[in-house]
Amino acid sequence: LPGGETRTFLEDGDEVVISATAPGPGGARIGMGEVRGTVVPG
Repeated sequence: LPGGETRTFLEDGDEVVISATAPGPGGARIGMGEVRGTVVPG
C-alpha cells in the first residue's frame, strides 16, 4: 500500500496479486504462475 499504510481488509479499486510455488523433484521449486484481480464495487 502507498505510504506504508496497513489494512486488514480490501477496498474498491485495490489490486490483489497471488502467486505460488510448490516443491519439485530434487529440491527444485515449481512456479504456479500469477493471478491478478481488482476489487470492484458490488
